[in-house]
Amino acid sequence: MELRAVAFDIGNTLIDDRTNQMESIRRLAQELACEGVVTSSEEFVSTYIGVNRANNVPFLSHTFGDARFFESTLRRLGITSISASKALQRYRKILMARSTIDVDIVAALTAVRNRGLRTAVLSNESVQRVEALFRKTRIDQLFDVVVVSEAAGIEKPDRRIFERCCWELGVDGSEAALFGDNEIADGACKQTGMLFVLVTGYKHPDWGWENGEAYEPDYTVNRITPDTVESFLGFAADLSGRRDGGRHDRSN
Repeated sequence: MELRAVAFDIGNTLIDDRTNQMESIRRLAQELACEGVVTSSEEFVSTYIGVNRANNVPFLSHTFGDARFFESTLRRLGITSISASKALQRYRKILMARSTIDVDIVAALTAVRNRGLRTAVLSNESVQRVEALFRKTRIDQLFDVVVVSEAAGIEKPDRRIFERCCWELGVDGSEAALFGDNEIADGACKQTGMLFVLVTGYKHPDWGWENGEAYEPDYTVNRITPDTVESFLGFAADLSGRRDGGRHDRSN
């Protein structure tokens, strides 16, 4: 069937979450070390990242952080001169200062909409983080539908969240595609007939908490740009005509 809609993951797809998280927690650790709150900024960073990585509670934002991450970090390090809520507040301020969307991505999203395709965000995230990112970047204006796991009460790779996204877009699964960085969480869109476009530019092996089957992408791009999106749309149109389920990989 003809492609009518394109959905996009957020973290490590539209924005480099892994780098922003690491640089933000390092900046906070350095500030706390200068204030005498922590004795070793490196130990603070490694402890926080370990806590974050080990915590797999649904609907937490590993990028935006959570008071529980800081509570555990401060407790393990025996730090009592700053509260978890204050540490979280400072971390998020640093993170949001770094949170920008590349101009090529904005241009690519605009190009998709100019082609008459409906667009969506489909993300395993907290509502608070997505709202903060939208306030900072204004990219919500480029999406017809926003489906966030915390609000939906369902997380990828559960097929119901893909079905919900398609329903809100008003399309069948076979008429939609998803750009994402995770072969498990995002790749599961293929269960509903959606095309899966793997985005590798911000992909990191330590970033991913979902369990399940890893799906082969239908198409691969390095970054989301007007050229890579246009190339994918050409592939999708050709695939629709051939209906042979073929696969095409290209990194740009």
